[in-house]
Amino acid sequence: MPLDRSSLVGQHPHADRGLDLYEIDRLAIGALLQVEKLPHGIWEPVAGRGAIARILRDHGHAVIASDIEDRGGLHFVADFLSTTTMPVGTECIVSNPPFKIIEGFIAHALELRPRVVMLAQLSFFEAGTSRARRHQLCRRILDVTSPARVYAFRDRRVRKRMFRRLWIIRINAACRARGLRYSQLIHGLQKGQSELNRQTLSEIAIHDPAGFDKIAEFAKEHL
Repeated sequence: MPLDRSSLVGQHPHADRGLDLYEIDRLAIGALLQVEKLPHGIWEPVAGRGAIARILRDHGHAVIASDIEDRGGLHFVADFLSTTTMPVGTECIVSNPPFKIIEGFIAHALELRPRVVMLAQLSFFEAGTSRARRHQLCRRILDVTSPARVYAFRDRRVRKRMFRRLWIIRINAACRARGLRYSQLIHGLQKGQSELNRQTLSEIAIHDPAGFDKIAEFAKEHL
């Protein structure tokens, strides 16, 4: 059960995190594939926008993607904790689980399939997501099925800063094309109580210019 420090949770209260969509970057999955040989058929049960699935497919794996909410590119929509069987043709679960339910998530994954790969904060492995859940962590996971392997990947914070700078550069360029400064966009979105983060804004700016037009207009209305 490889674990790393890819999750960005712990910085926001549960009420603000919703479905806990914190996507893994390509470098983290690349590092995992360098040290772990994965089977051909893989299930990603909390696929989000498909970050993990896309990278694994690029490396030749057949990936079934599902999630509780359809953000595009899924094979089916389902609550993973309610599933009882693996999709046909899959031999392994690879995922970046929602951190607020990670103990139950991993326990359920191990009930479905013994080969499970989870990318999560190393602090989870050390103590669970809270002191109250430490007993649950040991009882349901560590004492029953000990991890075969644990990998700790470094420089997550450095990569996070690099990506943040890239997101801002993309957003700034999109703003200027629409007669708006980056600071004005962020201020307008905050006043309008928008929940869009910089990563999402960057993706919209690149892949959905019409959508970014609407976001820019929304920000202007709240300046």
